[in-house]
Amino acid sequence: MSSTPVTLGKKTGKKLVLKASLLQPYLVTIPTADRKTSSIVLKLLTRFFESHPEVKKVQSAGRKKRKISGEIKQPNEFRKNFAFGINEVTKALEKDKLSFFVICQSAKPAALTQHLALLSASRGTPTAALANLSATLAPLLELKSVLALGFLKTEDPLDVAKTATDIKQHLSNITLPWNTLLPEKCPVKQATVSEENPHFLQTKVCINKSSGSAKRQRN
Repeated sequence: MSSTPVTLGKKTGKKLVLKASLLQPYLVTIPTADRKTSSIVLKLLTRFFESHPEVKKVQSAGRKKRKISGEIKQPNEFRKNFAFGINEVTKALEKDKLSFFVICQSAKPAALTQHLALLSASRGTPTAALANLSATLAPLLELKSVLALGFLKTEDPLDVAKTATDIKQHLSNITLPWNTLLPEKCPVKQATVSEENPHFLQTKVCINKSSGSAKRQRN
């Protein structure tokens, strides 16, 4: 887009460059959970991570110390069932691997977590913004902060899957505003499978009544 210089004054001689930009007509945000819901979810998360201290991040020694001692750090397999932080949650959401995720309501600036709302809506992943998420879980997990937390889709171990199912009941899915307009304005007619050709795939035909009436008037 072209920029237009604007002169502020004759004495200063400085020019302020104004650039045109497009704004999104719809505001898609992660829903904020109320106090009761936040308390329930935080209790479930706290109870789960207290029973699994192996989730804590192991502090690794420097390269020189590891070479001298000859120690080999074993990967934490249990920790791979979770995504900690905005970067890990974003990568897991892009690959559609999360069962659910929550963010800290006090995360600033808001642009840090704004992209997660669109990813959550496109993947159908339940989410919510919880108050005091970082303040509650960061000391427990021995992390500086927990701005986002996600559970990966898994059936083993069972307690991870059970906890994810219990928490998902208190979260909600994000519905994009432009998706809610299509079913009302475009009636869908379901085609039946032909008996002569059983391999014929089912299709959905969108009938536009206004266009059909306009053609009849012209004829």
